[in-house]
Amino acid sequence: MEKFADCISLISDAMVAIAAILGIAGLWQWRKELIGRSKFEIATKMTLLALQFRDEFNFARGMATFKGEAADREKQDDEAREESQVLDEYYARIKRFHKVQGTLQKLSQAGWEAEVLLSDQDTKLVKPFEDLVKQLYISIEIYFSEQNRMSKSKMPMPQDDSGYLMRHHEVIYTRGADDELSKKVDEAVTTLKKQLKKYIK
Repeated sequence: MEKFADCISLISDAMVAIAAILGIAGLWQWRKELIGRSKFEIATKMTLLALQFRDEFNFARGMATFKGEAADREKQDDEAREESQVLDEYYARIKRFHKVQGTLQKLSQAGWEAEVLLSDQDTKLVKPFEDLVKQLYISIEIYFSEQNRMSKSKMPMPQDDSGYLMRHHEVIYTRGADDELSKKVDEAVTTLKKQLKKYIK
């Protein structure tokens, strides 16, 4: 009887040990699946935000603005017609820019999450988008500041400055399929999609 009890005890201990091993294995499997799902989610999030950024960036640089885009701008009583036109256009452009900037902030936040879950190389994918936003903002501010100054003084643009302002104009307004900045946006999106594809399966 004592031997039988010892045998039962050994079997019980063995079963506990096996259960522990299976439990640890199950825990590791669960952890692996959780990390894999998290990587999938952050890679998908970054890809969708990059595509959204491209659409908003291209719209922000569209050649035409619409009258309603500046309808809520507060106008001063002493604004001349030329000045109002410049300020309306600036208002519409900066409003579009803020939408792009908001998407970039979300993309940057996703990049911070990627720094924990993905590789260091993956976190660098946001940098080209940040550079594009910075370039667009600088051009908007310089170009419309100069346009506003000229509208107030009623003086034509100096010949020496025409090339300088034209370069900023080309950043703000797309020139179509051969547009350099549009190509940079497409390259940034393509690179991001290609590098994160390994996590989206």
